[in-house]
Amino acid sequence: MFGFKVSSSLMTLAIGFLLQGCGAAPSSAAPTEEERRQTAQQEIAELQQLYAHATDLIAADAAAYEAEVRSTYLKIFTEDARIGVGDQLVLLGPLAWLEFVKTSANSMQSTQHLIGSQVVEIQRLPSPEGIGGEASMTSALHATLVGADGELSTVEGTYFATATHTPESGWQLTEMKLEAVAAETPDS
Repeated sequence: MFGFKVSSSLMTLAIGFLLQGCGAAPSSAAPTEEERRQTAQQEIAELQQLYAHATDLIAADAAAYEAEVRSTYLKIFTEDARIGVGDQLVLLGPLAWLEFVKTSANSMQSTQHLIGSQVVEIQRLPSPEGIGGEASMTSALHATLVGADGELSTVEGTYFATATHTPESGWQLTEMKLEAVAAETPDS
């Protein structure tokens, strides 16, 4: 069919390798500390990515997506999380932040928050019971904002976040602050 032949022993070896590499081979061993660390880093990084996605949904159509964004913000942040921009604006809790985002989005057609260069540092992995994890994260931001009249603005910055882990909620952000590095608006 493809113009080449593969020996049956080579095919068996290749299939075995693929199954093992894809995690299909069952393992009775508990994850190593390094595997737990990598999993935690991925879970924490995803919180910032979910935040960017949810925030863009509010700008696209707050009425249509508010319930989904509310649910996502409650998953991302602890109930008493400190969320803000620089030192001028700090709000407590994801629902207060959601109200701020909705108000800010009223003057926009859409936004696109791109997250990159994420670095997650685990200070402490949770116990086997899921208690006591602590971490910090930095994430680069490039945001494009489309105003009501179609004018484009951009913001470059860095999110600084801290996270904790509980058995009930998994990893959540306890603090997230955006430090703007540069902004370009239609007037600049």
